[in-house]
Amino acid sequence: MTTPNEFWKLLQESGLLPSEQLSDLHNKYQATASAETSDADGDVNSVAKWLVKQQAITVYQSRILLKGRKGPFQFGHYQVQNRMSAGPLKGWFQARHHNTGHPVFLHFLAGDECQQPSFFGSIIQHVKVFAALRDPHIWRVYDLVNETSYRYVVLQDETIRTPKIQSLTQRMAATARLAEVDACSIAWQVAQALQQLQQRGIAYGHLTPNSIWLDENDHVKLLPFFDQIHRPLNLPADEENQDLILAADYMAPELQKHDANLNITTDIYSLGAILYFMLTGMQPFPGGSIADKMTLHANEPIADLSAFGVSIPIIQLINYMMAKQTGTRYQSAAEVADKLATVLPAKTPTPSLLSELSQSSLAFEAAITAESTILDAAPLPSRKIQPTNPIVAATPIPQIQVTLDNTNDEYLTSEVNASNASNSNTAPPTFESANTSIGPLGTKTTARMRRQAKSPWMNPMLWTGLAAALIGMGALAIILNSWSADTTAKNQSTTTSPQNDGDNNTNTNTGTPPNNGPGENENTEPPKTGDSQFIADDGKALWQSPTSGDAVNLAWSPPAGQLFIAIQVEEFLKSSVKDDILISLGPAFQKHLSTWETTTGFRLQDVKQMILSWRDEDGVAFPTAAIVVHLKDAATKLQILEKLGDPPAEKTEHGTLYQANTWSYLVPENGELFVMGTKSAMLDTLEVEGKPPLIRRALTQLIKQSDRDRHLTILFAPSFLSTTLFRDGHEFYFGKPSKIRDPLQWLLGDELDAAMVSLHFDSIFYIEARMTAGLTVDKRELVTQLDERMGELYDKVEAHMVALNPSPYWRALAFRFPAMIAFLHEQTRIQIEDKTPVLNIALPIQATSNLIIASELSLASEPGTGSVAVNNKPMLPQTIEEVLQYPFSVDIPQQDLNLAIADIANEVRSSLTGLPFKFEINIAGNDLQLEGITRNQAIRDFTMKNKSLAEVLTGIVMKANPDPTVTSPSMPNQKLVWLITTDPNDPGNKTILITTRKAAETNKYTLPSIFVE
Repeated sequence: MTTPNEFWKLLQESGLLPSEQLSDLHNKYQATASAETSDADGDVNSVAKWLVKQQAITVYQSRILLKGRKGPFQFGHYQVQNRMSAGPLKGWFQARHHNTGHPVFLHFLAGDECQQPSFFGSIIQHVKVFAALRDPHIWRVYDLVNETSYRYVVLQDETIRTPKIQSLTQRMAATARLAEVDACSIAWQVAQALQQLQQRGIAYGHLTPNSIWLDENDHVKLLPFFDQIHRPLNLPADEENQDLILAADYMAPELQKHDANLNITTDIYSLGAILYFMLTGMQPFPGGSIADKMTLHANEPIADLSAFGVSIPIIQLINYMMAKQTGTRYQSAAEVADKLATVLPAKTPTPSLLSELSQSSLAFEAAITAESTILDAAPLPSRKIQPTNPIVAATPIPQIQVTLDNTNDEYLTSEVNASNASNSNTAPPTFESANTSIGPLGTKTTARMRRQAKSPWMNPMLWTGLAAALIGMGALAIILNSWSADTTAKNQSTTTSPQNDGDNNTNTNTGTPPNNGPGENENTEPPKTGDSQFIADDGKALWQSPTSGDAVNLAWSPPAGQLFIAIQVEEFLKSSVKDDILISLGPAFQKHLSTWETTTGFRLQDVKQMILSWRDEDGVAFPTAAIVVHLKDAATKLQILEKLGDPPAEKTEHGTLYQANTWSYLVPENGELFVMGTKSAMLDTLEVEGKPPLIRRALTQLIKQSDRDRHLTILFAPSFLSTTLFRDGHEFYFGKPSKIRDPLQWLLGDELDAAMVSLHFDSIFYIEARMTAGLTVDKRELVTQLDERMGELYDKVEAHMVALNPSPYWRALAFRFPAMIAFLHEQTRIQIEDKTPVLNIALPIQATSNLIIASELSLASEPGTGSVAVNNKPMLPQTIEEVLQYPFSVDIPQQDLNLAIADIANEVRSSLTGLPFKFEINIAGNDLQLEGITRNQAIRDFTMKNKSLAEVLTGIVMKANPDPTVTSPSMPNQKLVWLITTDPNDPGNKTILITTRKAAETNKYTLPSIFVE
């Protein structure tokens, strides 16, 4: 048996704890043991239990050490925490990433077939496809580690984020069968996931109820088992394979043939059999050997489902899904999803990837870009990239062709054809360079770390506006100072394009690079075509715009605005990269978006368009914001006001405004939109009757050239940014405003009166900038200087990254960026169009999220620190009582009680991601109302730093208490209290409740001691 001294020695050799921490724990334990017994070393089991209680080691780690083994616990960049001992995940290991503390599963590939090169090669391809997917219905896959002595896949540990998640097998074991709508909802979500795989040319394989995982709301996660045998059956040898025995209950009959292949139709058959299982509680052909089951699948019809109350359309659907002949089945998962949707509610909720965000997950994904051993990045561009010199077509503007390389020399082409390009025989500009390689379409690295900083501007949509502005301007200007893009994505082997019809057809680029040899474009005069004059910028023509809409309408924005951001929310949410962009903005964005939704009662999905604007106001140090919200669905004025919480009306000389504690609102009589901002801004808007505002002449010139079909349009006066918005003394989450102001001034110079940047996320990432300057400014000289400055970006970015000394988990990403800046410059086109300097850039679509990721990481870093502020503590509070002792800081200049509580709850969830329980703070509105207290009771000038959550909540309720003379929370006049009680919606969970002292007494709640005399 292991002795206490041997246990401590094994713990030291295991590498689980740093030497200094281990020494402190040993001394602390000896002091504790000697105080309780005469034996300072104590009993070995007592030592283990004490270390577990101290959260120094886990129960699993203690069991291994007690057996006299020192592990192994360390595998590459991961430390094993636990081993799953039962269920579909039996044998999988729960682990933590060393640098970030992010929880993952390690799925070791130990079977004999996994050691065969051909089988392991197929595993690699499947992992690459799954790792590139970012779908809410598919379990997140990160990496495949291939070492000499072990191989394992790294996956998200969903059991930490969603403790109640369970497989469909486990769900069905607790019920006889599912209701039709519930079963079809689950099948619909699985079909959505299978469609994602089909688009990328792979089949799931042997789909079973163990593959389908459900949270408490029946949201699906499709879990891949990469050691699953992706081949036809080999009978009778496979009769001993337990996985195949289970799979045979749902397996397509043709898979017993030696030449059969797994494909989408075999997946559809399996899904049909699983739907049958959910509706009846029985497999279609239960019992017997694999051979017996396959014979029945091939020859026997399924039982009549009408006896189970299944509707005729669903019976017909299952019959087609489980047809014996493959040609009779549905040929795509999308068809199946469409059929299932007919029996589902009109608006079936889809889980958002934003709900899965955490600080550690974003840091972890940044680390993966540097650490991945299988998903290696494509070769980097060389420092000195020679610009591609396309042949300039007179008219029309040429099409865009994007050529994407990977290490297997396979190509994917995404084309945006000009509407009149058919009349041109001229070769188009192409994304080609001998030294440039962009990862395959669909490979996305979405990670972001944000250093928290309080600011008077950090209300939800103002933050969103800043983020949008930084993205847009970063694409052109701010990019050299921490707005970095790493479009060298993870390299994966993908054989189908986004337009793949399921037949593995791949469109390859057949164009040839333009001839840049001697004699090309010898005419030194700028060529002219129609009213357009091409600038001598190495002969580059403007990229074709992907949109051609009318100008953006600024109606209902307050007058005198100097920064405008128009967001086409409805169309953006249809973009294929919407989830990547929203995820890249990180948990802080989710928190502030959630606060905005709580404030207004509207969801982002309810919005068609938002127009944000900023202006100076007398007596206000920071520029004030206003938001015009155009709704997607028709709504009356009364319906909008009801959503806004029925704020009190205030009659003015020019109309009615509605005043809440934080915002003032305008709602036109015809509904359809509402405006929110300061009272002064709303009064000015009423005065001009909501007409387009009076703004600078230079801004007016540019907004007339805007395109409202673009997803994001940013119109601004550069002087406003440098002298007002980003002036010293203002605080931003990224630190000093000079981080943005100085590089912006360097790049744009002093000549510009106004600029407009627009972004569009379609088959390409399109960026366009238009500028105006004084009448005396030579526009040719202006764009020439701008182009030259962009050419200098490489050296400046390289110097900045060296000075930054990035943290190890994103260092590789950071040092790839300078080379990508060269590629960005190569893709830049500059031209004077109708006397307006125009600059546009076209990039592969996967560059979008990478731009935001690297930008946020570097903005949050300080030169020389080598790190980004992040909470990497792997040990979390295990109870709500422990959370209440966790330190927090709050700074509330003015906010409603309900919004402040919502912000605090969101802050807890984002700071303590992975809590083993659902954390909620609720307000008992009816209890408060009985005491004459409203949920939107105003809280002003409330600040606490590094205080426990319990102290913060106590301070909040005292600040919101209607009697301001109260000096102690235990005084009877302190009507507002907080307490811990059972969650009425989840009896197994505890929640924090904001209520009144009288209600607590009535309901026999136990008050915290701070409220008791």
